Amino acid sequence: EEDEEEDVDMEDGEFDDDEEGAEMDDEEDGEDGDDGEGDAEFEEEGADAAGTAASTADDAKYVRKGSKLRSVKEIYAAPTHDELASLKQTEMLFKSNLFRMQLEEMLKEVRVNYEKESFLDESLRLLKQCIDNIKPMEKQVTPDTEFKGVQVPISIRTSTANMLFKFIKPEQVHIVGSFLLHCVAKPELNVDVCLEMPAECLQARDYLNHRFFHKRAYYLAKVASALKANPHFADVKFAHFQGNFVRPVLLVRPIDPSGKAKTKFVIRIHVGLPDAAFKLTRLGPEQNGLRHSKNEEVLSLCDIPPEAIKEEIPTPHYNNEVVADMLMPHHLKYFHEFATFCGAAFSDAVLLLKTWCRQRGFTSSRFGTLNGFLATFILVHLIQTRVVSKHSSSYQFFRAVLVFLAKEDLRDTGVAMNYHAFSDAFPTPSEVPSLPAFKAAFDVAFIDPSGFCNLFGSISKNAYAEIRQEAAAALTMLDGSVADEFQSLFMEKMHFEEKYDLVIRAPATASMGKRYPSQILSRGGDWVAFANALLVAVVSQGLGDRAALVVARSREHEEWAVTSAAKELGEYGMVVVGVRLDPAVASRLVDVGPAADAPEAAAFRNFWGSKSELRRYQDGSICEAVVWECPSGREHLVVTKIVQYVLARHADVAAQDLALIYNPLELMLVPGSRTADTALPDQQRIIQTVTDLSSALRKLNGLPLLVVSLQTVSSCGSYTDPFPPRSSSSSSG
Repeated sequence: EEDEEEDVDMEDGEFDDDEEGAEMDDEEDGEDGDDGEGDAEFEEEGADAAGTAASTADDAKYVRKGSKLRSVKEIYAAPTHDELASLKQTEMLFKSNLFRMQLEEMLKEVRVNYEKESFLDESLRLLKQCIDNIKPMEKQVTPDTEFKGVQVPISIRTSTANMLFKFIKPEQVHIVGSFLLHCVAKPELNVDVCLEMPAECLQARDYLNHRFFHKRAYYLAKVASALKANPHFADVKFAHFQGNFVRPVLLVRPIDPSGKAKTKFVIRIHVGLPDAAFKLTRLGPEQNGLRHSKNEEVLSLCDIPPEAIKEEIPTPHYNNEVVADMLMPHHLKYFHEFATFCGAAFSDAVLLLKTWCRQRGFTSSRFGTLNGFLATFILVHLIQTRVVSKHSSSYQFFRAVLVFLAKEDLRDTGVAMNYHAFSDAFPTPSEVPSLPAFKAAFDVAFIDPSGFCNLFGSISKNAYAEIRQEAAAALTMLDGSVADEFQSLFMEKMHFEEKYDLVIRAPATASMGKRYPSQILSRGGDWVAFANALLVAVVSQGLGDRAALVVARSREHEEWAVTSAAKELGEYGMVVVGVRLDPAVASRLVDVGPAADAPEAAAFRNFWGSKSELRRYQDGSICEAVVWECPSGREHLVVTKIVQYVLARHADVAAQDLALIYNPLELMLVPGSRTADTALPDQQRIIQTVTDLSSALRKLNGLPLLVVSLQTVSSCGSYTDPFPPRSSSSSSG
């Protein structure tokens, strides 16, 4: 920009220094006048000429920059304090000024211009007006009840869904989520609205046996019937929030009366709870919210008889979902406090985190993974505990979150944020469950300020391990080991199938949970989530140290028309598992287990069944072992054999029902009639031939110089030739 401004100055005859500019003006005027007789003649021009020169000098102090007239002194002024601080920050934090410029330009692209969203503001006002005008009602309902053609979005049905439902307009309508914080990141443009269900619509024990979630679905269907008939809204649909079956949301797109959409935002409507709806002390991780006698339909789907559960057991996952619906407005207010005193750096850091998460496949539309909401809570925790200063830059905030994810293992330690009572209805600190109680109930524990909600409750150990690996890789890039870290971090989208060496597609059936009734009940009957966890655990134990990471692909939320019924869980029965292998041991054919007399031997035999056998080793030890047989050159296929065996034994998945994506380019490496079995033997035969030739050359006598060694320069010598030459016989013998 400075170069362009200098060019403009030179063309207009304008200079920075007033005196130098005046002298040049004098010379030019002298040359134009009397063939350059100098300054003497210029002085004799009189008052008019002096006035003209003064006017020219004044004009030279300004430069037109686009539509604005800027002072030359302003353009070429010394750097201000803020500019110097920015330059110093670039030098200390960023590898190069280019990386900082790339971040700034990317933020401009993903940041929303909220000043242009006046139509959205008006649409939110019309939304509240439409909902407030819904007439109260009270009637007996079932999951098959329709509200003016709108189906009820219930995927998990129990006998408690048949109830007397009362509708009253919301006590309050809250805008929650990122919109008010100015943290919405393109291209996912959503405005989250939470309708606070009045206490008159609830009973004191509705937190039990899905009763609240059923009422929540009825309430949402009633609202959908009103918005469907409103000319200001279109594309009214249901969706499972973050892929969660028990928390449907309503999606609407604002339009003007002519039917034209003037905004790309989608309004996402939730149903929440008032503070005093239920006692939080009854929703801790050690409490029971599902009576097995009231959930026989859920258990029967998994072929679990009612007598399989002898006593009431804790249901931490179910309880956690109820608490989450109570805290949505409070979490927004909590974020707002930190966003206010951290300034624009806070919102920019959240935009960076959301963009990074989306490119890694971690989005708010998926169940059981990292998203912008959780990343924001981590950032708030780091500011609250003074790990990072509230005056830090957006890049420092972003990097601090990555360091936390890479270094802090929440699977072992867990984190409980500082207690904060959001209102007088919340319990005292002495009534808050302990962190060990959450750690015993969940794979990963990160407790919100209320002390009752595990924010990472839906994330499994393996999914968290994937998050940590991605964060560690991002830090490695930022520290300078990658040439173009910006491209790798924020521009390249990573697809699930591209990240893993082996991808397993297996059908999930409700019968998988028949051996684990307590797990099914703890998850509120969500046997699909349990099937994901089961397959990951079985594959992880079967592959052992062959697998560096085993993770199930998180299910994505699915939208459907409000006039259609919600899918049942059986329609989501496909589990996709990715495996990242350790190439050093992936092809091992023998797994050595514990000693025959060790306490762990029984568990080893129980897992492997008939494949387990006793073997004596050279040191005299007798151990359990599993031996796999693979043809020469095909040892890498032992991975698929293990997966097929363990899933058939422990998850009732037959080998013919599995789809394994492993080594997909292998067939391309087999030209013509050659089989993959012969590739490695051909290379070994070539190496042996070269060895024999080398030995023969060294034995030759009578040569001027002796042959000491023979080395191959062909790729065959390093086992890297995909098509090694075939052996041939001489016709002459």
